Amino acid sequence: MSCICVKNFYIKAHFTGITGHSTTGRVLFSSLCARIYLQDNEGGCDVANSKATGTFIAECRKEKGLTQKALGEKLNVTDRAVSKWETGRSFPDVAILEDLCQELGISVSELLAGKKIEAEHYQEETEKILVSSISKAQMYGYQIALYGLLLAVMLLIYVPVFILKNRLNMGIYMIIAVSVIVFVSMVYLNHKIPGKEFRNSNIWLEGFRGGIVFAVIMGMDFAVQDSLGGVSRNDMLAIGIICAIGLFISIGAGILGAEIRRQNMKIK
Repeated sequence: MSCICVKNFYIKAHFTGITGHSTTGRVLFSSLCARIYLQDNEGGCDVANSKATGTFIAECRKEKGLTQKALGEKLNVTDRAVSKWETGRSFPDVAILEDLCQELGISVSELLAGKKIEAEHYQEETEKILVSSISKAQMYGYQIALYGLLLAVMLLIYVPVFILKNRLNMGIYMIIAVSVIVFVSMVYLNHKIPGKEFRNSNIWLEGFRGGIVFAVIMGMDFAVQDSLGGVSRNDMLAIGIICAIGLFISIGAGILGAEIRRQNMKIK
């Protein structure tokens, strides 16, 4: 199974609630994280610190009062294999990860993180593991798609309200219904797709989003003014200045928000 397939399956699982707090959900979610770790490390991606993971395995083994040989016998591997895990020279086979974690009294996610994870931080930590395995371009691609849906909603609202105006018919109601469906879908996807803070940390993307949203809103405002008789030439200069200032503020707010998220997440 390719890493991309695993990630797509995780997204599907995340949408359908597999990654909830149930025991089955945790096992499936942890197994997926483990597979992501192994696939990405085969490709040269440093998803987790293998030495830290090895040290954690050694600590947990000692807490259980097991020798390397005793642990190896329980898992049907040699003590040399256990030694390689603990020194970071190799990683346990995915087929025995759950058995290993059961013997050590930890979860697969804790194994990959190289530390114990409190119950209330379980979802947060496992999501970090997933996000770190997905490329920045792919994460930002998700966000661009969401902003595309947002723009579609705004334009769909523009059609019945300002173009068709008072001509109420079934077509207008259908457009409004589609707008609502697209908006609800966008909100749902934004909530379910992991790494929301990271996705909102691109200063160029957030600045562009702020500018586009402001431009569309102002376009709607001009449409309203036009329907009421238009704008006089004396007011055009003032409106132009207000639009320029508003556009600057909208873009600046988007960039500032993204920069704050980057600082909080320590993104370079």
